[in-house]
Amino acid sequence: MRGLLTVILFIIFFFSFSIAVYTYSINSIVMADYLKSKLSESKTYSVIADELPDLINFSENGDDELVPEELKTQIGGFVRKVVTAQYLQNKIEPFVDDTFTWLAGETDTLPTLSFSDLGKQLEPLGVSHLLSDDFNQIVSEPIEIGEGNYQLRSLFQFSQIAPIIFSIVGAITLLIIFLMASGWRSKLRKTSLALFLPSTLGLVGVATTFLIGNLLVAIATDTLKSSGFEQFSKPINDLLVQIPLDISVRMATIYGIALAGAIIFFVISFFVTREKEPKVESVPENSEVKPAT
Repeated sequence: MRGLLTVILFIIFFFSFSIAVYTYSINSIVMADYLKSKLSESKTYSVIADELPDLINFSENGDDELVPEELKTQIGGFVRKVVTAQYLQNKIEPFVDDTFTWLAGETDTLPTLSFSDLGKQLEPLGVSHLLSDDFNQIVSEPIEIGEGNYQLRSLFQFSQIAPIIFSIVGAITLLIIFLMASGWRSKLRKTSLALFLPSTLGLVGVATTFLIGNLLVAIATDTLKSSGFEQFSKPINDLLVQIPLDISVRMATIYGIALAGAIIFFVISFFVTREKEPKVESVPENSEVKPAT
């Protein structure tokens, strides 16, 4: 019964420790500051600002060719002048902050991203009827997260406390394993084994996470190239490729420390003297106790 309980505790520790490491590593990058820094480092704002004038869709009876080239050049020049990389960054970063604040439950106000100021600047040009409905909607109506995404909000908040919950479960389980073992040598070796199993398999999982992450990034980049947006493939690749690397580095660091701890405990166990069981003197069954005289 004791052996079965020990096996169950090993299994509980294995999964709780692994989940704690994985969720912590993901949470460390699912942050507003991390996303903002990666958007800036990948030059995403600059690429969008440079390419946006050429991506504007005109519409007059559904035919772009009916719009005079001079007017297209005028609108393109206006967009190129106003919608700069700094303009986009000043719009996106507060939206990212508001989104994570809302996800964390710190506010109930739905985050919105508005380009209405751009629409107001376009009004004097009198070209709104020549622009596509999608473009007019972007510059006139704020983009907001729908109320149906409250499930995502709940999931995000649970993911934030998951590392703490599973770390506590793992720590308690490891303590029970330690206390159940008899003798310091056994305590150290069972603790070492409990740490060794998830750490070694976790390091294998780190390599798998990195490879799968890079494969998904490659698929996303190829999809952009095939859809006619090849100019965005490099910044998107620079933005996404860092994510699996950062997750893998964090996971490898924690598993490496745990593995080092397992090795240290195992080595120390060799220097611990095995406790000897006290000898109990046996009394012969047929021995007679002579009365004292």
